[in-house]
Amino acid sequence: MRTPKATGTNHNILQWARKNAGYSASEVAKKMDKKTEVITSWENGEDVPTFKQLSKLSKIYHYPSAFFFAEEVPEDEPLPSDYRTMPDRNIENFPEIIFEIKDAQERREIALELTQKLDIPLPEFDLECSLDDDPEDIAFKIREYLDVTIEEQLKWKKDKYTALNNWKTILESKGILIFQFTGISPQEIRAYAIDQRPLPVIGINTGDDPRARNFSIFHELAHIITGTSGVCDLNDRHKKIERFCDEVAAKFLVPPSKLLEMDEVRNHEGLYWEDEDLRSLGNKFGVSREVILISLVKLGKSTWNIYKQIKETWASESDEDGEHKIPYYIKVKSWNGNYYTGLVLQAYHNKLINRLDLSSYMGNIKLEHIAKMES
Repeated sequence: MRTPKATGTNHNILQWARKNAGYSASEVAKKMDKKTEVITSWENGEDVPTFKQLSKLSKIYHYPSAFFFAEEVPEDEPLPSDYRTMPDRNIENFPEIIFEIKDAQERREIALELTQKLDIPLPEFDLECSLDDDPEDIAFKIREYLDVTIEEQLKWKKDKYTALNNWKTILESKGILIFQFTGISPQEIRAYAIDQRPLPVIGINTGDDPRARNFSIFHELAHIITGTSGVCDLNDRHKKIERFCDEVAAKFLVPPSKLLEMDEVRNHEGLYWEDEDLRSLGNKFGVSREVILISLVKLGKSTWNIYKQIKETWASESDEDGEHKIPYYIKVKSWNGNYYTGLVLQAYHNKLINRLDLSSYMGNIKLEHIAKMES
């Protein structure tokens, strides 16, 4: 028996949903196992999909089937203009990135709504700086604002996740939502920021090493506190801002004066650095060995030519640590962050949302994992 046609489908919304998701008609056709002409016929109103086909489209575009029967086409939802991608990549060409950022925007709205329903005060992140400021001065202001000394930071070397978890907790206590995402290669996107207050958002890619995620967090934080959203399409200016934010993150995580005090640096001779020393310093500061090497170059302790030589030797390396199995409920909590997770659970226990809401707000977590998540 043939599935009936979904008569009444708004063809304009079908086209809007595809473009808003970043897909071409041919890409959708491939996912639907149809010819491109079929997708085009649905979008220009010559034909309509069946209910089964519409259900599949709803999963591709991340909208419920009922959405496509609305009378009016929605307004385009703005995306944050800052996101750490590799060079020459455009966010509009990656539907997975668009879905991730829109999901983060939705969770931020949920957090604001639940905070109001729970009648609890919002932590107000109010640190602001200027691009005219010296990056090292900004790094100092961040450290003062977060109230974390470099001596305290250097104690966070139990394992590669200690510093990351501590930074996430501290920033969330100051009113920044920290989300993590998976399923997208760091070569496509490493991090993003949503500079909306209250509750600005920083998203980081779990595909990156935890020490690299530390750097991404403070790169994005530099964007937020300098108000540099909205300039990523201005090529020359954008590159300068990216370098500026890199400089702030590096000066914050690896203060030059402290780096010079380290035994590995004081006792070092020559400009070439062995991998063992770079790893040791990286583990102490909670950053990658590349950040350490770049910092050493800028301090005159190495050269850019040596940096390039050493970096070439890293290109052929595999993941040094490999992957280790993490329980699903811990992953869910990590993806959503402690602050957001706490809000959702508190709203659930106060009977402001039901179990299905709880599951949905946490990314469709299976209900059996909720109790584990609270332990």
